[in-house]
Amino acid sequence: MNSMNAVSDKDYMPVRVSVIVPVFNGEKHLRQCLDSICNQTLREIEIICVDDGSTDRSFEILQEYKTRDNRIQLYRQENKFAGAARNLGKSHAAGEYLVFWDCDDFFELNALEELYFRAVSCQADICVCGANRFLDEEDKVDSSVQSYLNTRRIPNTEIFNRETNEKFILNFTTVAPWNKLFCREFVENSDLDFQEIRNGNDIYFVVNALCRAKRITVVNQALVTYRTSQKNNLTTTSFLAPIAPVEAWASTAESLEKDGILPERSFVNRSLENIIYLLRNITEYEAFEETVRTLKAGSLERMHITENNCGDFYYLNWLEGIVTHLYQDTPENFLVYLMHVNYLQLREKSAEKRACVQKLKASREQVERQKETNYKIKKRLMKKKKELASLEKISAEYQKAINEIVSSYSYRIGRIFTWLPRKIRSFLGK
Repeated sequence: MNSMNAVSDKDYMPVRVSVIVPVFNGEKHLRQCLDSICNQTLREIEIICVDDGSTDRSFEILQEYKTRDNRIQLYRQENKFAGAARNLGKSHAAGEYLVFWDCDDFFELNALEELYFRAVSCQADICVCGANRFLDEEDKVDSSVQSYLNTRRIPNTEIFNRETNEKFILNFTTVAPWNKLFCREFVENSDLDFQEIRNGNDIYFVVNALCRAKRITVVNQALVTYRTSQKNNLTTTSFLAPIAPVEAWASTAESLEKDGILPERSFVNRSLENIIYLLRNITEYEAFEETVRTLKAGSLERMHITENNCGDFYYLNWLEGIVTHLYQDTPENFLVYLMHVNYLQLREKSAEKRACVQKLKASREQVERQKETNYKIKKRLMKKKKELASLEKISAEYQKAINEIVSSYSYRIGRIFTWLPRKIRSFLGK
């Protein structure tokens, strides 16, 4: 998509949404991202880009776009990671609502319009939408992920909050900020900032926001496409700061507990799932060992993850075993156990995939059989239609012949000669 033409001040004031975009070495996908933002159908926006010490051409691209769209504000800082960049952008925001989008993702052109007007109509503190994944290495979109917005885990109401959805307030969506629109006044009144750490900077901000919001609503559409499988993303480089997300979860629990708003069961399930995801993606054993030791040394308790939680307390039945082994195993033994769990889950997924393939194959075979049956029926109908057409043709020929006979001169003369005998027979009742 080509970029936009310049936009005048009168086209976008007042600011309805401030779009805050941290940028670090994102030149490969930055143009696609900016095009999808600048061409939003909601025009009354400001676009606040913060270059986080990029060493590629990202800043040059940002300057280029700024000259063509005066809704763009551009700031630059030394590399302090996304949390600091988001905070800097937020400090300059003037919009009614805030959205935090990443420079390698792209967005439906009606995304802000859908989110904003839904939020306004519900007077919402937060509006959450669905999302798709873009598998970069396979160059395709995956629309099957439900975790970004799981509508089965929210009440059947326009708005909800921690009190009305305590069981799933942190489990109906992820802790990523990019599929959420935040009311700026709510964020400022709640004194929310992103933690300025390498990994997991969004945990504290998003979890606190979801737990403190009085009015949350959703747009059940995939409006964001989140790019995965980047070789240099924070997931694949998590070994560089493995403890940061653990501390983020622990400090978030303490913040919520201090204010008496910790939804313990929901928090434990969400934090534990994220910690396991982190451990599965650490690529260096030393970082894995350090993370496990940190968890065992008190972080699990700070997150309210204890061995006393059992049975249906966990939303996934295998999490109970994870907790038991985290407490009891050495880091090396826990790694073996985690690999075993991974194997069992992969085997289960493979079995589910084979079952789906078999079901699909059976469905296709049934369709083919139905097609064959329909074809045979169609052939019989065509044959009957031809036979009927042939009979109609013969009938028409007979009728034509009869009409010719009836209208012939000899037939009319014959009728005259036989008129008197027919009358006599009729009179005599014969």
